[in-house]
Amino acid sequence: MKTEQFVLKVLAEAGKKRSLWLALAGAAAGLFLLSGAMQTTATFRSVMNRQKDLLGGDFLVINKKVSLLNTLSGRPGSFDEAEQKEIGKWPGIGAVGAFSGNRFKVRASFRAGMQASMPGLSTDMFLESVPDDFIDTDKEGWGWEEGDDEIPLIIPADYLKLYNFGFAQGQGLPLVPESVLQSVSFDLAVYGNGKSAAFRGRIAGFTNRIQSVLVPQEFMDYANGQFGDETGGNPGRLILRADDPSDPALTQRFTEAGYEMAGGDRLRTSRINSLLLLMMGAVLSLALLMIVLALLGIVQFAQILVYRSARDLQVLYLLGCTPAQLAAPLKRRFTVQLGLAAGVALGLTLALHLLLNIGLQQKGFETQALPSWEAFGLLALAVPLLGILLRRAISQAVKEACSG
Repeated sequence: MKTEQFVLKVLAEAGKKRSLWLALAGAAAGLFLLSGAMQTTATFRSVMNRQKDLLGGDFLVINKKVSLLNTLSGRPGSFDEAEQKEIGKWPGIGAVGAFSGNRFKVRASFRAGMQASMPGLSTDMFLESVPDDFIDTDKEGWGWEEGDDEIPLIIPADYLKLYNFGFAQGQGLPLVPESVLQSVSFDLAVYGNGKSAAFRGRIAGFTNRIQSVLVPQEFMDYANGQFGDETGGNPGRLILRADDPSDPALTQRFTEAGYEMAGGDRLRTSRINSLLLLMMGAVLSLALLMIVLALLGIVQFAQILVYRSARDLQVLYLLGCTPAQLAAPLKRRFTVQLGLAAGVALGLTLALHLLLNIGLQQKGFETQALPSWEAFGLLALAVPLLGILLRRAISQAVKEACSG
């Protein structure tokens, strides 16, 4: 114990503490940047993942780009079976569903007085269907069997907004809420291939995922067989279940294949993800540089202490103290100080997490309650590694001083 106290006294007289504290402050700043960058990225990713339902969940709708060259050359804008299977094998794609379109004529009409709240109007329309697994509304009352007179339809929520705030207001027509539209029925005239039939249509729900008027797949298959022509080919659009629709790598793959992804929100989210990854890479690089410079500063400070006290250390070595015994007090001292720097970085990271949560919640975003485990896992890896490097450098410096 007396040897340890003497060694610490000798080293304290040999060094300037201001240089050490500056190096430790640099280490704390570097560690905070390291964990803070990871925490910030994890927080914003969590926010975007929690907003998936607003962007259509984990589903994507894609189509091939339409160009003048394709039009003039007659190249098809549809997906053949081989392309569908190939897309299904891409990393991050869980399932592939095809859109089926009507190959027959459809006319929907509300007769004046048919419903008290609806004006009389009539329009041609198109219908599509997708497998039921890709429907994002309540499936109660969804489905159709041959012989049913009523056909349930799902329409995009934006269509009703366009009618209410675009067409209806300009024409002096009454606004229609969702509940009223779901309570009324209308006529659907289906004809083609020399045949015709009349059905009743009703709105079964509204979708934020698919910008199309959907009918059950069973009805589409039946109607195409009865009233459709024989020119039906491959689907022009696909709906995909993706692990992460905003993954920049997936977006890049679509672009390279010449596919367009419906939904500007997802494209913006993908760009935000790319920007976050770029920013995180830059901050992590800066953090690593600061940590390396701080580690070099601490090691240099320790070496200066040892070299300035070399004569005293040599005397103690000749009196029987081993280099390990002489290095032990210095190792413990710097380990404690490195732990202090790590504690400061940990506290700042927790404060950053709290401030980010408060700011995002005030903006109406849902955030994760607990800090990111990646941030603290990075600290848990970085601090012991720095400690090992520092202790080895101290041992080497003491050995050289004793042998010199």
